Amino acid sequence: MGDQERYDRLLSDFNVRLLTSRLLAAGPGWNGLSLRSSFWRLYVNNRSGAGVRVNGKAHPLTPGKVHLVPAWVACQTWLTRKVDHFYMHFDFVGLPAPLVQDLFPEPRALPLDAGGRMLVEDWTADLRPPERRELPAACRALALLHWTVARLMAGLSPDAQRRVSHYYAGSAAVLPALEHIERNLAGPLENPELAARCHLSVDHFIRLFRRFTGQSPAQYVIDARVKRAAQELFFSEDSIETVAARTGFRDRFYFTRVFARRMGLAPAAYRRANRV
Repeated sequence: MGDQERYDRLLSDFNVRLLTSRLLAAGPGWNGLSLRSSFWRLYVNNRSGAGVRVNGKAHPLTPGKVHLVPAWVACQTWLTRKVDHFYMHFDFVGLPAPLVQDLFPEPRALPLDAGGRMLVEDWTADLRPPERRELPAACRALALLHWTVARLMAGLSPDAQRRVSHYYAGSAAVLPALEHIERNLAGPLENPELAARCHLSVDHFIRLFRRFTGQSPAQYVIDARVKRAAQELFFSEDSIETVAARTGFRDRFYFTRVFARRMGLAPAAYRRANRV
């Protein structure tokens, strides 16, 4: 695949999904939370006094920067005084968890240039009612998100950038299986059916799938189910049993065991802790 074809593949397949954009006045209840999400967290704070800690290292959420806590990173929050969090939750559609964990093992802070400051000012103003529900406000939130992602990716090493680019270019061979998994998490997702969708033998399909995602199909399916379940726990009030069934887990007990192993908390505890 040539450079132009690879670039065109990135344009068509690289997709960032904004899940929510809100203002939170963080008080004492934010202090000491344990967080680990299947989505990314973006924070812009109005003043110092809050942060997250990863593996014993403190990452202050200081004004004048966009702060990112990557998906799958386990952290603890700390707070010394009340602050306003302007925050987004988002994810990279289709980017496999092992690649995200390898490239982004800890929080990032991105300094704001003049364009970034303008985007932040417009976005934070939009989060004050009633403007926040207007279409232009949603577009400005997406503009800030894409500004952030562009600078995040530009900060990667050339080798890391190539890994992301090559993943999207190479995964075309198994893309029908990836798309089927995302659309059918509640149903059975067996290797013979997934291989047939890609017009590959089962053995060849498994080898290609592992090469481009870093996981076996079964591992990828489990992570995709946990990721979707974590987002549904956050964004809906549906019962844990309903979320488990909708994301392909046979019962609440199995769901709880798998979810806790991946996310560090049982579903009910995760729902309480992660709504910030």
